[in-house]
Amino acid sequence: MILLPKELNNLTSLTTLDMSRCLRMNSLPNKFGNLTTLTTLKMSWCSSLIFLSNELENFTSLTTLNMSKYSNLTSLPKKLGNLTFLNTLDISRCLSLTSLPNEWSHLTSYTITQFMGYTQFMG
Repeated sequence: MILLPKELNNLTSLTTLDMSRCLRMNSLPNKFGNLTTLTTLKMSWCSSLIFLSNELENFTSLTTLNMSKYSNLTSLPKKLGNLTFLNTLDISRCLSLTSLPNEWSHLTSYTITQFMGYTQFMG
């Protein structure tokens, strides 16, 4: 799959989206942030995806974000730090990722309970 169907934006009651192993997907659809009821987003092994959309900040109900084995991920969107319900962030095997945004400094281990594979980022 290279692109997600744009009709995905109309699924406004969707709570779980698993895009794992969409190896050829190279971008997220416009208005992807309309999925405001999403609680779980899995994007592991999306090796062709070049960057994460800033629209992820609109997922205010998100509790779990799995981006493991995302080999091209070099940075995380600064505004992901605004997702106050996020308690699991899996960035294991994101070998190009070297740091977390400074804007995340207000987050504590109570807000983000797991940086699987990257515990050195936790203060």
